Amino acid sequence: MDLRVTDFLFMQVDPRRGTRSWKVRSSCDIPPGLPTKRRNTDRAGQRREKSVTRLRLTTILVGVIASISLAATAAGPLSGLWSADLTIAPEQTAPFTAFSNRLDVTLDVGVASVTSRSDFKVDGWVWQSFRAAVGVPSFSAESNLLFWADPWTFCYADGSVMIELDPLYAKFSGAFIASQYSGDVQRGAIFEIGSRFPPVTIRSLTHFGAGDDGILFISDTVSVDCQPGDIIAPSPLERFYPLRPTQTDCFTFTEQEFIIEAELWGCVDFESRTTISLAGFEQQVFALDIHPLAPVPFMLDLDFIYTVDSKSISFAPSLGLGTALCGAHVLSELLTLPGGTAITGLNIYGMDLFFQCETFGFRSLSLFDDVTYSLYERPGVDMMNSVWVSEAGYVGMCGSAGEELSNYWEVIELWVAQGSAYGNQLRFLMLTFFDDTTALFDWVKTEFRAEVDVLPTLTFKTTVTLRDAGLSDWAVGINLRW
Repeated sequence: MDLRVTDFLFMQVDPRRGTRSWKVRSSCDIPPGLPTKRRNTDRAGQRREKSVTRLRLTTILVGVIASISLAATAAGPLSGLWSADLTIAPEQTAPFTAFSNRLDVTLDVGVASVTSRSDFKVDGWVWQSFRAAVGVPSFSAESNLLFWADPWTFCYADGSVMIELDPLYAKFSGAFIASQYSGDVQRGAIFEIGSRFPPVTIRSLTHFGAGDDGILFISDTVSVDCQPGDIIAPSPLERFYPLRPTQTDCFTFTEQEFIIEAELWGCVDFESRTTISLAGFEQQVFALDIHPLAPVPFMLDLDFIYTVDSKSISFAPSLGLGTALCGAHVLSELLTLPGGTAITGLNIYGMDLFFQCETFGFRSLSLFDDVTYSLYERPGVDMMNSVWVSEAGYVGMCGSAGEELSNYWEVIELWVAQGSAYGNQLRFLMLTFFDDTTALFDWVKTEFRAEVDVLPTLTFKTTVTLRDAGLSDWAVGINLRW
């Protein structure tokens, strides 16, 4: 299920799919008599020099490739993106704590396109992937290949073919994973047929040893199977693909899903999902989401889940005043007995006050219960999606781009955007976090994030983090599009 961020900016618990809405250093004895302090200092200096050298070589390599691509643009239908990010921690022995480079080049020829993506870090080339796609009326196909670049190793491949005869469509998707991730080559496929009669969509998914929740590749030997309802948040050096094969033998039937989805009156989402496996009936889920429709500031997520031997009901109510751009939201949940057989109370665990217009925004997000719930944040200058609330210790995140802020109970955000002839020339976001400390006003840290469009194709970005000891982290980056 896709991640859903509501106007209330917190996660809704979904017992059937995890969540509904939105992871030995050895020591050695130094022989007596050696100048240990000087020796450690020399080694630290050598590590710094090696890091700087690797960083320079990687930047030069990516710059050469990007220059060749830019030069070729004048001679053919090429487009692309070059993105580079560097994080510096001045107080640490190795100041370059994170570095990533990404180069995308796309060749469009008529109805077909081919895209190459290369990822680099301080040590050099990491990932290389290719994507090919073709599309004509009533027919489309695409394929992906993923390689680990040091040394060159095949990791993943997928492909799909789709035929559309409005309102009907049929789609077949298959994927392979290399043997180094689980000891055997994994394969799987999904056959989907459906019809679209707005506002109703009907789908049938037949699984042959594959899931559509996704897989995250971390290195040439490490991957993570994403779970239903996970937040998909890969870091710059992680790769995510939505089709996840699970079988090591030939394609065999594993699961059948029948799904009915409807969007009613602009404020109600309804879903019926029936799941059947080789063992027979698995579960039937009815989900009803009521979104706030001005002037009614009420929202409710209601789930009925029936299995072979159990039944459960989940409620997630919310109240708020105002609109999607200005208002106050009360973060709350209904307390029920196991299985949802009776309501025992209402838990109010937070308050979200916010105002946002085209060029300015302010937000104050407070937690009253910082034991059960926690703040989470991710990079970016989107005020309403940079910080959210979910259960403490929540593990439903596929990727390491998000960060749990378990020790903070309040955050204040200030957002500014200044326009220009080619969009928002300046985007600025300030985040200030608070906790029970001895500092003035319980202040813990402040982050300053900024993006500047120097040209329509060139963007500079930076993030500065301040703590009570001074400058903690400084990240700089650049995006070049052509």
